[in-house]
Amino acid sequence: MLLPPHAVRPYGLRNKTDGADAKGLLEALRNEAIRPVPMKSVDPHGLAGLHRLRSAWRATRTARLNTLRGLLRELGSSIPVGARQVVPHVWALVSDADSGLPDALRPVLAEAAREIGELETRIRAVERSLETMASGSEVLVRLRTIPGVGLLTATALVAFVGDVHRFPSGRHLANYLGLTPREASSGLRRRLGAIRKQGDPYLRRLLIHGARSVLRHAKKATASRDRLRTGALDRERARGHNKAAVALANKLARILWAVWRREQAFEASATQGAQGPTPPPTAPSHRRGWRTGPDQRRDTPITSLTFRAETVAKKNQLVGGVQIRLVGRRAYSDRC
Repeated sequence: MLLPPHAVRPYGLRNKTDGADAKGLLEALRNEAIRPVPMKSVDPHGLAGLHRLRSAWRATRTARLNTLRGLLRELGSSIPVGARQVVPHVWALVSDADSGLPDALRPVLAEAAREIGELETRIRAVERSLETMASGSEVLVRLRTIPGVGLLTATALVAFVGDVHRFPSGRHLANYLGLTPREASSGLRRRLGAIRKQGDPYLRRLLIHGARSVLRHAKKATASRDRLRTGALDRERARGHNKAAVALANKLARILWAVWRREQAFEASATQGAQGPTPPPTAPSHRRGWRTGPDQRRDTPITSLTFRAETVAKKNQLVGGVQIRLVGRRAYSDRC
């Protein structure tokens, strides 16, 4: 059994010795809040290695492209926007004797262009290997039926997450990926902030990019509208594109958990046709202990709301199964 080092370190008091380390491990093992690190087999490690090599080569390629852009801009040659425009433009300048490039830079720029081509060839080879491995796995085939989840996202999840059965619910998987809101609550006040951003940033970035592609595709006139896309568009109109993309990534993580654990392909629940009008935003769900009126905040618990004095007709009023007591100009609730 493996335990996370950052969780075991507080149990090591005073000096570091073998005996103190053993006592700290035993105390950490008794703590049920510390979850052990799962053991992975060889196949997930192979998938993870392919992803890490691809990410490293892409970062190197981006660095070389930016270097070429900066050098040529200093010499008065600007390159159009787009990574695919850099290498052809460099080769055109190197092959042109009247381009004005210094003779000392020509062989170096040519070598940098060849290096970028080799990196792109390696990246395509890794993607072909991932496609070959994904075509023979039923889990990866089912995961790729989810909107916004493609080859890279599905294989990365299988590689880095491992066994999905260690997560009791979809929210636990979203929390593991750092897509749940950060909470700073005390007493009757519940405050939710930005996402936690804990976990693997590579998986979180893939899910958010997938959510952005779903939002972009849903805006097309010929795109099919289901409940997932309609809700995402409503959230985008209400809160903006970035927050809607992160919220959709959170939902995609929960859908991934359900498809992966239940071993069923994703089936979209259609709400309207491709050419139908966009429905109005749906009303928030009526959960117990949460305000759902049109003039109330959706994500604010009733125990922390402040009402105006004139909104309560009498001191003890029964509203939605919750007893409201007015004290001064602040209302408190008691469960009925």
